[in-house]
Amino acid sequence: MVLHWDAGQASEIISSFDIIVASDCTFFKQFHQSLARVVKSLLKHSETSQAIFLSPKRGDSLSKFLEVIKKNGLSCELIEKYDPTVWNMHKKYVSDDNRSWPNYNEEHCYPLLVRINSHSK
Repeated sequence: MVLHWDAGQASEIISSFDIIVASDCTFFKQFHQSLARVVKSLLKHSETSQAIFLSPKRGDSLSKFLEVIKKNGLSCELIEKYDPTVWNMHKKYVSDDNRSWPNYNEEHCYPLLVRINSHSK
């Protein structure tokens, strides 16, 4: 099955997912509304269902996506330090004078974790 963000979803998958995992999907603002609608339509309506997104800030793109998520009646939490190994690597890249990752830019490269729920907290 191919999932098109701008198309209607097949009725058999509406509200059927406990968890959605996505990465690098929030860069283009023109797709934010469609992506938020898809997440809302696919998540089960339960206390435990959630979507996990990993995405860097990329200017104001991530913050704009979070605004759209909230406008669509979903709750979200932004987590910067979600794994000690990932965090330590990030801090190394930031302070390493570009030796281990020459083009590392926190805003462009470090993935923040976004937890999206179908219920308001």
